[in-house]
Amino acid sequence: MGLYEDANISTSQFSNLALFFYVSYLALEFPHGYGMQRLPTAKYLGAAVILWGLVTALTCVCKNYGALVATRVLLGCFESAVAPSLILITSMWYKKNEQPLRTGKLHVYEMHVKAYTDFVFSRHLVSRCRDRNNDRKLDQFRVPALRQ
Repeated sequence: MGLYEDANISTSQFSNLALFFYVSYLALEFPHGYGMQRLPTAKYLGAAVILWGLVTALTCVCKNYGALVATRVLLGCFESAVAPSLILITSMWYKKNEQPLRTGKLHVYEMHVKAYTDFVFSRHLVSRCRDRNNDRKLDQFRVPALRQ
């Protein structure tokens, strides 16, 4: 993908990046759920999504391990607002006996949409985009900033 060479990281550091994301996700999922019940849900979720998009776009400028750790932790913080918001919004729209099925469908659809868009956009953009400075193909980890 180019991440190892560009950021000069090892395979264990790459694995730790996933760990940092999920630890921050887990640590802030419940506080986000509490915050959305106390504050306007639409504004709270909107701010989290905007900040998540900003941090996702900033991932492409990371040049070292520390910057990648910072972006992964922030991505986990902002992305952890999504699951509680889906459950909260589902509970506003549907009756109590309809909520488990609807919540399950939302998660299944989300998984399929992510897989499809990642496959299509990553393959399409990586194969067609070139770095304008030295006419080489862009690394795949830099492509998400172009998808936003």
